[in-house]
Amino acid sequence: MNQEAVTSPRSKPLFWGLLAGTVFYLLALLPAGMLAMMSPMASDSGFSTSIWIFIIAAMSLPIALVVCPWLGWIAYALRWNRTGWILLFLPCLWPLALIGAMA
Repeated sequence: MNQEAVTSPRSKPLFWGLLAGTVFYLLALLPAGMLAMMSPMASDSGFSTSIWIFIIAAMSLPIALVVCPWLGWIAYALRWNRTGWILLFLPCLWPLALIGAMA
């Protein structure tokens, strides 16, 4: 008896979104790395909670730009479409934290 596993089809919009997102995030890696290297200079005027949030968010942004698309492709391969979309847009939260810390 040979039974084929019933699986959901892979999402074409997710594929193109992951492809475009991966290219965009790789291009954004250089400015994000520069931001991470320069972020400790924000502490020259003294330390506060918002400065620490800014420094941590700036230093973790390059990591998120590499890890999230990588995990998104794994989710695409496993046919976890919703998780793939979430991982695709997750690095967009870092600029919100950076802007919130600067405000």
